[in-house]
Amino acid sequence: EFFLQLWCGSDPAIVADATVNLSNAIEHFNHLSYWVASCICTQPMATKRVHVVERLVALGQHCLELNNFNAVMAVVSGLNHFAVQRLKKTWARLSPRALAAARVLEDTMSPEGNYRNYRAIRQNLGAATFIPFMGLHLKDLFFANEVPKYLDDPDGPPPAPPPTSDSPAAATGDSEVRRGDPAPAPAPRKLVNLEKSWRMHDIVVENFVTPKQFPPFEEAALDELDGDDRRAQEFFWVIPHLDEAKLYKLSLVIEPRGQATIEAAKILSSWAAEL
Repeated sequence: EFFLQLWCGSDPAIVADATVNLSNAIEHFNHLSYWVASCICTQPMATKRVHVVERLVALGQHCLELNNFNAVMAVVSGLNHFAVQRLKKTWARLSPRALAAARVLEDTMSPEGNYRNYRAIRQNLGAATFIPFMGLHLKDLFFANEVPKYLDDPDGPPPAPPPTSDSPAAATGDSEVRRGDPAPAPAPRKLVNLEKSWRMHDIVVENFVTPKQFPPFEEAALDELDGDDRRAQEFFWVIPHLDEAKLYKLSLVIEPRGQATIEAAKILSSWAAEL
């Protein structure tokens, strides 16, 4: 599906049909990221909001311990959402331990140096299982695909020189070879760029196909689960979250710009009383 996304054309319907699982994985990442931001912005009480942020940071730590880098990046993205980052009073009340843990998550998935820190950790995993940060490796595939598919053969004949201004073809604009004119040089031979092919192969195999990546498991059908297992499965199928506009509106309510207005204070008080 990674290759099909690059090569199956520009028709959105064809691309969507050929890359269902890949699209679901990307959608899951986005929903998880927005869920993190929604958990924070839907908590009107400052003390509980701080607790939610610290629990989400702990969630990111646990994902990092499991080498689930895709989930770590989703948590980091949610914490870095502009509606969350503007909550300066909330961040100021976090414990030093939580702030330090948040910085570790941020540094691990920092885009600096083309995600240098993440790539270094990924390369040093050895035989450990992991879930890669899919967005980065999709970008790697995209740029690898931009490399030319064919290369000129360095040992082949040189390309034909352009016609000179005093040649009959140049004078008349006629590109056909005339009797008595020298035969044109043969076109350079093209070679398949195997280095490009192997590069794209390595990106997919090293990050998505290697058997050590996912331990074997059996996925239970939803109707076979009950209790907490069923609720957890249903949650991950949907992952409820708010959109950009609602997140920002709630962010302004829980921490208004400047001094809080009486109206905002009433809304916040009424909201907290309903919880």
